[in-house]
Amino acid sequence: MSTTASTWPPSPIPPYARQTQSPLTQTLTDTGAVSLTTNTTILDAAAADDAIAISLADGSYEGQLKTIRVDETRITDGSATWTLSGTFANFTTITFDATSINAILQWGGTAWFLAGGQPTVNP
Repeated sequence: MSTTASTWPPSPIPPYARQTQSPLTQTLTDTGAVSLTTNTTILDAAAADDAIAISLADGSYEGQLKTIRVDETRITDGSATWTLSGTFANFTTITFDATSINAILQWGGTAWFLAGGQPTVNP
């Protein structure tokens, strides 16, 4: 019996050579691009700002995780409606607002997959 830990599928890149993301966050208050170099992007615009389009580029490496969430104060005070476009698996856009508040996405090499959260996905 082996006592070594394993991951599946095994990565061809050794741990010391893998790309990493900054633990810092990005805050978007208007139309723009979601950063791939930070772990988390916070969406912070009032409901009065109406509809805001944001985009997510293809991931930097397979397995990359990205968290996108509505700022806590906007959940109770009302949030703009954010529409995220990008290369997604099985859907075309994600919508965030005061009720669809977060998404965890993972880059699969050719598309972003929804790994968790409570967004509204649009076919």
